[in-house]
Order: sequence, then C-alpha cells, then structure tokens
Amino acid sequence: MKWTGKHIALYASLLISVCAYLILAFYTDRTQYIQLFGLVAILFGCYVVIYKLGSQLTSLRFWFQAAIIFRCIFLFSTPALSDDYHRFVWDGNVLLEGINPYQYKPIDTLREWSAFDYEFELLQNMNSPQYYSIYPPILQAFFASTAYVSGDNLLVNVMLLKLLILIFEGLTLFLLYRLLIYLKQPPERWFLYAFNPLIIIELVGNLHFEGIMITGLLGTVYLLTQGKYKWAAVPFIIGIGVKLLPLIVLPLLWAKLGWKKGFTFVTLVGIGILVMFAPFINSVIIYNFSNSLNLYFQTFEFNASLYYIFRWIGFQWSGYNMIDSIGIINGLLTLGLILYISFRKQINWQQTLLHMLMIFGVYLAFASIVHPWYIATLLLFAAFTPYRFAFIWSGMIFLSYFAYRDQTYTENMWLVFIEYAIVIGYLVYEVWQQKKTTHSETSRIP
Repeated sequence: MKWTGKHIALYASLLISVCAYLILAFYTDRTQYIQLFGLVAILFGCYVVIYKLGSQLTSLRFWFQAAIIFRCIFLFSTPALSDDYHRFVWDGNVLLEGINPYQYKPIDTLREWSAFDYEFELLQNMNSPQYYSIYPPILQAFFASTAYVSGDNLLVNVMLLKLLILIFEGLTLFLLYRLLIYLKQPPERWFLYAFNPLIIIELVGNLHFEGIMITGLLGTVYLLTQGKYKWAAVPFIIGIGVKLLPLIVLPLLWAKLGWKKGFTFVTLVGIGILVMFAPFINSVIIYNFSNSLNLYFQTFEFNASLYYIFRWIGFQWSGYNMIDSIGIINGLLTLGLILYISFRKQINWQQTLLHMLMIFGVYLAFASIVHPWYIATLLLFAAFTPYRFAFIWSGMIFLSYFAYRDQTYTENMWLVFIEYAIVIGYLVYEVWQQKKTTHSETSRIP
C-alpha cells in the first residue's frame, strides 16, 4: 500500500485518539475541566478526520474493530465523569437481598446497612440516597446479575455493567450499518455515530444505559422496516425496560404502522410493560415511582435551554423559581408537539426517522435537565438525516462539565449560552439550507 498524506492523517488521528481516551479513562477527573475540555477538543478534531477519510481508505471490518477497541479502553476504569454507578450497584445488591428497590429510599436503610463496609461506602458516595429508584425492571435485573457475579468488588461490578453496554453497542453498530444500506443512505454516516467521542465517553466510558436503550430503539426500527411489526415489540419493550424514554415515540410508530398493525404493536408493548413491572407493583410502589419521576422533572435543573428562559421570565413576574408550574407547562407543550409530529404524513422510513429526530429534539429542548449522555439518542437518529447540529452539540455539551469544577456544582450561564447559541445557530442555518435546496430542486422541475 502506498502511503499518502491522507493515510498519515488518518492513522495519526487513530493513535492520538487512543492516547486521549486512555488519559480520559484513567487520569482525568471531572473537576479537571481544562484537561477535560482540551482532550475532548483533540478527540473531536480526530473524529472529523476519521469521518472524512475513514470510508475512503480501508475496510469496514477494520473500522468496526477500531470502534470496539476505543470503547474497550474504558472497560477497566471507574467512571470519571459520573457517580451514578453507586446507585446502580446499590439497587442490584438490594434486589439480591430480596428487597424491592422501588419500596425504600437508600437513606432510610442507612442504620441497617451502616455495619457493612461495602454497602456503607455505596451509600456515602451515592448522589441520590433520598430518592426512590427510577430505574425500570430490566435494568434492575442487569444490576442484580452483575452484583451477584461480582460480590463486594465494586470495580468488577462496574466492569461487568460496562461489558453489557459494550455488547449492545456492538449490536447497535451492526444494525446501524444494515439500516443505512437498506435505506440507501451514504454508508459513511455510520462513522458519525461509531466514532463520536460523546458516545464512546458517556456510554461505555461513564456507564450510561442509553447504550442499551438505543439498541432497543434501533432494533425496533430495523424489524419494522422488514415488516416484522409483532417481533419489533420485543426490542422496544427491552428499550423501555432500560429507560422509559422510548415511550415518547410510541404515537409516531402507531401512526406509521396504521391503525390495525399499530394497535397490535402498542398492545404487545403494553402487555410487555405490565409483565415487566408485575413482580414489583403495588399501590405504594406506584406512588413511590411516580413521585420520584415527578421530583426529577420538577426539582432538578441542569444545562437546560428553553426551560432557563422560562425560568428567568418567571422570576421577573413572580420573584421566585416557578419550576413546578414551568415543569407542567413544558410537559404539556412537549406532549402536544410530539403528537403533532407523530401524526404528520410519513411518506417513507427516511421521513419517519427524521420525525424521531424531531421528537427527541423537542423533548430535550423543553427539558429542565440535559446531561451530556441524554443526547446520545439524538445522535443516533441524526445519522439517518442530513442534519449535523446534533454532532455540533455533542462537542459543545461538554462545557456543562464546568459545573463540576468544585463541590458547589454551580453552572456558568455564559457557557450555557455559548453552547446553545452555537447549536441553535447551526440548526437554523441547516434548516435554511435544506429549504433553499428543496426550493431549488422544485424550481428545476419542468
């Protein structure tokens, strides 16, 4: 093989990426924001090179292996940018003890567990001991399984959970490529998701289960495109069993399938949800679970966009934070827009995937909390469209980690403004360009 400047740039980008991921995995804490931002900037620079040149210069098998290797770098490290894993391990151990994880708050069991070093350590490091668990049953089963295998070894438990996400991520990469080919989309779009630094850092790296939920969603779409709408309910149920978020595209899928097939699909999904929750459910559990969800959406605030604007307006009008009222209004607006998008005409699956992108975009636009890993689903569906604002966002959203520079967890609103100004500005530009292109193509039709 004759080496060219493109080859050198590409393989240098791979090597630099490996080094940067190693430093992020083992030598970077979220309080080290300058080091974090610098490494992320380097990784996104390499990402652009890999996306531009990767499909031109070597085989897909090589790139699939490279994408998996990048993720494997994080297998043996504890998450550096998130401490949610303490709750994951806690829930798993609680379930192994025969205790319903939805029935008690961890803080309520402090006295009973304080004599046990491992459980007490988990409690001490947990970021939400005063809330009931909000993790659905399939995720709880994963927690319990890894807790059973790992015993009291936290690192092994974390490694096994990461391995689960890695396996599902491998399936996602396979399905993504198959769907792009089936829909006659440019295959190089596969690189947009496979090598996106946010996906690699936040899913396997920081142990966020959007990596499994995404596989469920993608598996659903893949089976639906093959006409297997009954079987498609299975991966969709798995996605809901990991994160409840897939429920927001249920109206869209019903509309896509039509009344009869859609009713069958939704009925199967409903039965699956009931079966999943049946072992845990009673009136107290329903109250605890719904109460935790309500607190989550009407108490916490982080890296929001429209919500922060509405909050500022509320302050000017009332003199206090109207989060309760804003949360309800935003929820109703989100629901209304989701239903509007869902029942718009869908000519083909390409348009349906664009509508999915729009639905998740609306959800995030009105959310009061937007952690970096929340936009992983947006990145997946953006890969099926000509829009690239989500990938710009995947780089800019790391600015939100500035809030973790010390124990006050105070956001810098200028950084939040910069993040969203760039992302929204680019989105407006892309929409304008798309309309301009569509108008130009229409005007040429005789």
